[in-house]
This record gives sequence, C-alpha cells and structure tokens, in this order.
Amino acid sequence: MARPRCKRLWQQVVKAKINAQGRVLAETTGSDAGLYEIAKHVLSGDSNNREAVAGRRYWKALFGVEFKRDREARAALLEVTLCRVEFAGEKRTLFDGVLKMAQSLVKALGSSEERLVIPGII
Repeated sequence: MARPRCKRLWQQVVKAKINAQGRVLAETTGSDAGLYEIAKHVLSGDSNNREAVAGRRYWKALFGVEFKRDREARAALLEVTLCRVEFAGEKRTLFDGVLKMAQSLVKALGSSEERLVIPGII
C-alpha cells in the first residue's frame, strides 16, 4: 500500500479519536476542552502530533491536572473505556467504537478505499 494513502487513513483515525474524546468531555464536564478545534488541524500521518497534544489535554480535563497515566491509573482508564454511555438511543462503550473503527481500517487497508467508516462512537 502506498505510504501517502496510509498517512491519510491514519489522519482519519486520529481525527475520529480526538473528536470522540471531545464528546466524552462535553458529556461529562460540559466542555470539549478545545479538542474539536485540535481535531481540525490534524495533518496527514499526524505529522504535527495533534494526537499527543489532545491526549494530554483530554486526560487532565477528565481526571484533573494532577492525573498521570501510570500503573496506578489503570483502573480509572479501564473504567472510562468500558463505561456505557447512550448515543443515538443505544448504550455503547468506547471500546465498541474503537473496535468498529479498527474493522473499518482493516477493510480499507485490504482494498482501494480512501475513506474510513467512522462510527458514532459516543
């Protein structure tokens, strides 16, 4: 597969992830903490590292400024990942959406598709 195509697909994955994190924050805290804006600026292959910028902002907004992603935080991270939320009348977990996105990526990598099917994760 051509490298530019892989980079474009990765850009879509990163944008979807950041937008999903923004939806979680909007639902739980009332603010997306600027994540929707960060998602708009993801470049092909995430060459400007917006995923990391968004991740730092997301975890601190969700768990507080003192939060650090380490072994002690595993329970909190697992709880958020498996937390059931309602979206479009269905109860879903963040994992459900990630799985669907991964399946779409595998399908796109095995074909000539240029667009991923990004489910409404949350």
